[in-house]
Amino acid sequence: MQYSGAGQRQPLPGGSNATTLLPRPDTTGAIIDAGGGYCGGVAVAYQLLYLVGFKPWERGGVDRDLARFLDLEEQTRTPPYGRALDLGCGTGLQTVELARRGWDAVGVDNVPRAIHQARRRSATGSVRFVLGDVTNLAGAGVGDGFDLFVDRGCFQGLDDTQRETVARAVTDVAASHAVLLMFAWGTGVPRPLPRGAEPGDVAATFDGWELTDVEELSPEGMPPQLRRRQVSGRWLRLERG
Repeated sequence: MQYSGAGQRQPLPGGSNATTLLPRPDTTGAIIDAGGGYCGGVAVAYQLLYLVGFKPWERGGVDRDLARFLDLEEQTRTPPYGRALDLGCGTGLQTVELARRGWDAVGVDNVPRAIHQARRRSATGSVRFVLGDVTNLAGAGVGDGFDLFVDRGCFQGLDDTQRETVARAVTDVAASHAVLLMFAWGTGVPRPLPRGAEPGDVAATFDGWELTDVEELSPEGMPPQLRRRQVSGRWLRLERG
């Protein structure tokens, strides 16, 4: 499946089969969701942010870019679309949207306050929230046979070991030909922001998955620290082989 848009497609460096869309004037980037696998100081920071109610990644409601990509995925499916897992779901804003659209949705996060708030959301359709770590999805009890994974900024904040563990965990609970939609900004960002992830790094980490599409977003939607450095966000699409 190819994402359509007004941008021009160009081959990715390194001979990848995936393509990239240049930024479009009407595209706004997404701010990260809190992550279900962060540890140490980053995990403490997210706990504190939820405690005081500061959640900039939820401003603007449902992610418009994610909604666009879901439209494309659903074009070739018939409702109910299958099982969907929202990795690092936070308070479940995007998870509830998945359920509303006809997915059997599960959200997982390791911040108890976030999951508590998620479970209090008004929702339609099939949705469930699990308190657990994205590096141990089977142990968290999310189930298996997932056709779709959504990662709106969780992977980009993990260290190398955690990333490899998450990739294996996702593969273990994925259906054949499952799709992963991932948001991440580029690397070289200042701390304490998550370090970001390059498409090639993501593709190399998810063994047995193919990076099929990369859509680059305008830096205008990024946090101020990234806009000043002209760091843009990207949505990646990977498909299990």
